[in-house]
Amino acid sequence: MKKRILLVDGYNMIAFWQETRQLFK
Repeated sequence: MKKRILLVDGYNMIAFWQETRQLFK
């Protein structure tokens, strides 16, 4: 269960970073 939460959290971080990168492009 913990692994699954970490996976989702990591995915959210990547998605958030990609959105921020597009904003600052």
